[in-house]
Amino acid sequence: YDAIGTQLYDPRANAWSQELCGLIAFPSYQLPCVADAFALAGGITAQAAHEFGLMEGTPVAVGSGDSVVEAFGVGVVQPGQATAKLATHGNVNVVTREVRPSPCLITYRHLVGGYGFNIAATNAGAASLRWFRETLAHLTEAEAGVQGRGVHELVETVASGAPVGCDGLLFHPYLMGERTPHWDPLLRGDFIGIGLHHRQPHFVRAVLEGVAFSLRDCLSAVKDTGAPVNELRVIGGGAKIKLWRQILCDVLGQPLLKPNVEDASFGAALLAGVANGVGIAGLARGGACLCALRWRG
Repeated sequence: YDAIGTQLYDPRANAWSQELCGLIAFPSYQLPCVADAFALAGGITAQAAHEFGLMEGTPVAVGSGDSVVEAFGVGVVQPGQATAKLATHGNVNVVTREVRPSPCLITYRHLVGGYGFNIAATNAGAASLRWFRETLAHLTEAEAGVQGRGVHELVETVASGAPVGCDGLLFHPYLMGERTPHWDPLLRGDFIGIGLHHRQPHFVRAVLEGVAFSLRDCLSAVKDTGAPVNELRVIGGGAKIKLWRQILCDVLGQPLLKPNVEDASFGAALLAGVANGVGIAGLARGGACLCALRWRG
């Protein structure tokens, strides 16, 4: 996973690319050895044990990047399974039967089965909502606390005051440029169709809908490669807002499952278990069981 991020790695050959290294005149022998995510890299040193209160010699797994470990942790381990992520950035991440490089997507290898792992991403997912609620809507955590509820509940209550489609108000969440499908760092966001009849609930809901449509662009980009998406599990902090989950479900046009546990740290713990001898087959089955699916939209 991390090796591919260098842009010098061939995910199909699962090796450093001599061609890519040659393009920048970089000797491939200076690159580190690429290890399997489940391999043991070593153990906790005496110094680290002292500084962090850990047990000296505790095995340390090589590990992997956040998105693929997160998917592993919620049981997304088979071709056709995918995650839709409502976090700072929004992602649609799908497991493919083979590594399928595409100029429209970010291509990695999954942790299991030699499968591919394709990522389509929108730059400002939940970041769009946070920017709007703190900068313009004043729906802050402090305000939510005054009302005796959480900020996600406050956002949902306000957004529920607007109808589907926000009476013609549209939001493009390109606050930090955009990746899939535009790949344009200069692209910028906007509200379109503002009228005197629009109130705070319209703007809040328009942000939720705009991000959902950007994730639809991501899902379409994945499907355009021929990769099937048979099951979507929605994750990320924004997924705590039930209305946003339902909007996303409606916009994507397919059911969503919501795991109970979704932190990348949970997936990392499962990965460490495999590295220390827990059977991968049992763990792959257990990932979905350990993350009981509690919502279906």
